[in-house]
Amino acid sequence: MIRTKDSILNDYKNNVKAQQDQIDSLKSKLNKISFSRLGMFVAEIIIVALLINIGFSWVLIALMIIPVIAFLALIKKQISVQQELTYAGQLLWVYQNEVNHLTSNINGYNNGESYSDEYHPYASDLDIYGQGTLFSYINRCNTSKGLNILADNLGRPNEKEVILQRQEAISELTQHIDQTYHFRAGLQSHKPGQLQAIQEKLEHQLPEQLKFVQKKGLQLYVKIIPFIAFGLLILGAIFGGLVWKVFGLVAVVNIALIFFNLKDINLVYYGFTKSSDLLSSISGTIKWTEDVAWKSTYIRTFFESNNDQNLHASPVSKQIKQLSSIIQSFDARLNLLVGFF
Repeated sequence: MIRTKDSILNDYKNNVKAQQDQIDSLKSKLNKISFSRLGMFVAEIIIVALLINIGFSWVLIALMIIPVIAFLALIKKQISVQQELTYAGQLLWVYQNEVNHLTSNINGYNNGESYSDEYHPYASDLDIYGQGTLFSYINRCNTSKGLNILADNLGRPNEKEVILQRQEAISELTQHIDQTYHFRAGLQSHKPGQLQAIQEKLEHQLPEQLKFVQKKGLQLYVKIIPFIAFGLLILGAIFGGLVWKVFGLVAVVNIALIFFNLKDINLVYYGFTKSSDLLSSISGTIKWTEDVAWKSTYIRTFFESNNDQNLHASPVSKQIKQLSSIIQSFDARLNLLVGFF
């Protein structure tokens, strides 16, 4: 059955309305959580005031714990709801963009202007790249690699076999059309070029930035300082006195070491801030593409490796997730590099 433009447009409008309703609901939930957090904060203040006025009481001490636990639970819930709200907004953008495209011929994705070439044999004559062109009409890519592939395919002649393979791929994608909207929504969390920027940092910038950690003295310090710190902390709690002074001296040495390496630490830390969140988001976004048993040859080529050594490699989504965890741990442990614990 061939669908009409009006029926497709109505579906998109219904999806926009459903997403907007979900966003309104999530915003209302966030407001309730915020008020609940405020209530827990006020309750904690009241309990502390009672403790001050009445004096020590095990009952009040126990009651003090309840608002704190509830407050932390509300923070965790707020983060989860905020993530849902962010994703709902991204999905709304995808649906609204399709409505705009059908009603006003406006596409919020890249129009391919950067690929324009006045010396190209036919790009200008056929309006391939730029505003109001074929590229701007069909593009739904949000990564540099995707944009490059689309631009390359439009900018050169293709064999009949390749064209037929793409038609087969498009036919198969229509069977997963709902997932493609969520796929595009997931990619809205970053801008084209960000993944390449992270790759550039990992391959070229990071090795240079981490040269300061290759000092043998610093590496030895990193290995033993946690044990020394915890040992002094325990001994200080038991014996006190001189042990606490030694503990303080170690802390001063540690602070001096941090200050001495602060420039290098900040350079690496801020270079990867938010990178782990971006990679984690992308990992979840592309996972569904690996779970589908694709049949079309054209789509399968994107998942097949040309290197026999990679035949048993873990899925790309899992590798990205692992890289995200490494960067996340790296961000945290970077301070531990010269930190006290």
